[in-house]
Amino acid sequence: MESNERGQSLVNIVPRNNNVLIKMEFVASVFAISSGKPSNEENNMKVKYSIAGFGPLVKDLTLGEEVLMKMGEYERVNVKGNNNSLESLKALYDTMKKSELNDLISSKEYNKANVIQYGIFPEFQIRAHIE
Repeated sequence: MESNERGQSLVNIVPRNNNVLIKMEFVASVFAISSGKPSNEENNMKVKYSIAGFGPLVKDLTLGEEVLMKMGEYERVNVKGNNNSLESLKALYDTMKKSELNDLISSKEYNKANVIQYGIFPEFQIRAHIE
């Protein structure tokens, strides 16, 4: 039996079946993004996970709700209009003059960037709702 029901999403990527689109938000240093070399501190950074979309077989999640994740392998996806992905930020920093980038890295006020990544996960990797 085939269902024509579609999933829901806050962005241009709509998951199928029991897949979930997770929005991951965290802060990273400009140096780590531009060099591709995260520090030990950044390997342990706090990440906020929220539901950006889900397939039609997912029944107990709400768009925008924050969740706890069991991280594992996932498919990274590019979302239209997301200029804060690691790839977009790295591309921006690559266009800067070396002196401008060094000034940004050494700045106390602007040496961090808000990063937003999206990934497709199987539903079972979501461990809990945050209320």
